[in-house]
Amino acid sequence: MTEIAPNLLTSFVDFCEKAAEDFSDFELVRNPEPKLSKLLDNQGKVEYFQVIGQHGTASLIAFWRDNKDIDFALSPIVWLSSEGFPNSVFANSFADFLSILPYGTGFIYDVLSNYYYHKESPDLQPSPEEKFTPDEISSYLAENKKRYEGHSELVNWLNREAKVGIANDPLSVIKVAIVSHVDLASWLRE
Repeated sequence: MTEIAPNLLTSFVDFCEKAAEDFSDFELVRNPEPKLSKLLDNQGKVEYFQVIGQHGTASLIAFWRDNKDIDFALSPIVWLSSEGFPNSVFANSFADFLSILPYGTGFIYDVLSNYYYHKESPDLQPSPEEKFTPDEISSYLAENKKRYEGHSELVNWLNREAKVGIANDPLSVIKVAIVSHVDLASWLRE
């Protein structure tokens, strides 16, 4: 796993706080512990997460380490749903998360939901590769560009400061993360 630059998270938080316009459906979370505790049934697992922000539905986006000996900066990024599912890894690193953020957290949620439903009923639910065609994926990016006046500011910051471009294949970024880690939903039920 690629280690994030020590100041990248701090720089991102600074960007979020200073952004002149909304750039995505991502929001920073102030005092995340109560929200995290509310989402987790097992309070002993709270220390395994470091919240980065949230989706508009109050689902949390966080670093997750299933081993306390691993630094959060080396940990994958997860979705902790306010609705009970999907709870899943979706980025192997903070840089991967940043690379798919221009598509919006709604895109991340839709892909994770599709993975969940396809896993539960593969004959009824199309696979993510079938559902999220290149045109469909491009529509998420176009919609976010249109909806959020600060979207170009985010993209410029990603390129200039973070040195992270927009993922050409965000579905692949998510898929690689899912198959590379322990199933978060199962881990939460342990």
